[in-house]
Amino acid sequence: MGITYSYDPAKNRLQTVCAGAVGLVDVVNHFHLLSLDTFVRPCADVLLDLQTMTTIPEPAQVPTLNEAIARLAARRPFGHCAVLVAGTASYEVGRMFISQTAAQFVDARLFTEPVAAAEWLDATVIRS
Repeated sequence: MGITYSYDPAKNRLQTVCAGAVGLVDVVNHFHLLSLDTFVRPCADVLLDLQTMTTIPEPAQVPTLNEAIARLAARRPFGHCAVLVAGTASYEVGRMFISQTAAQFVDARLFTEPVAAAEWLDATVIRS
């Protein structure tokens, strides 16, 4: 299925969903499309939903993933990131994502409940 995203300008929040089989090309294309989206403001928070993702990146792909997000973050910094996971596979991907991209976000955390992830992001607006 791939990667889709929506942007809420009122909250300055991206909601990105990785569903089904997501490959390296999908991720690189996603960051390229995001870099072209002029509506997304700097310091946008991210709700990254990995709950229905069925693939895990190969270790050799991780540097390319890191480069893609770092390139975008250098031009348009990110705020906070809530990673939504369900099950072992998405938990491992979420944990790896956070450990590899921590420098690109103000803070990033894993969540298993959508409401808790959204509430944490809502609270970060007050703290930021």
